[in-house]
Amino acid sequence: MDGGQSWRKINKGLPDGDKGRIGLAVSPVNPDVVYATVEAARGQSGFYRSENAGESWAKRSAYIASSPQY
Repeated sequence: MDGGQSWRKINKGLPDGDKGRIGLAVSPVNPDVVYATVEAARGQSGFYRSENAGESWAKRSAYIASSPQY
C-alpha cells in the first residue's frame, strides 16, 4: 500500500506455528485473488487462496510438492 514503508501481519486462515517456504502468485485477471503454497509444521502444509488481497485465506488442498521449486 505504501511501497513497503510499513508492514502488518496478515495471516487469518494460514497455518499457525512454524512455516517454511511460501510461494505466492497474484492473479493477472483479478489482483485481489492471491495464491500461496505454504510449507508448514504439523500437517498444515498446502495450497491456500485469498479473495481479498491476502486479508484472509482458505486452504484449498493439502497437496504440496515434495521438492518445491520457488
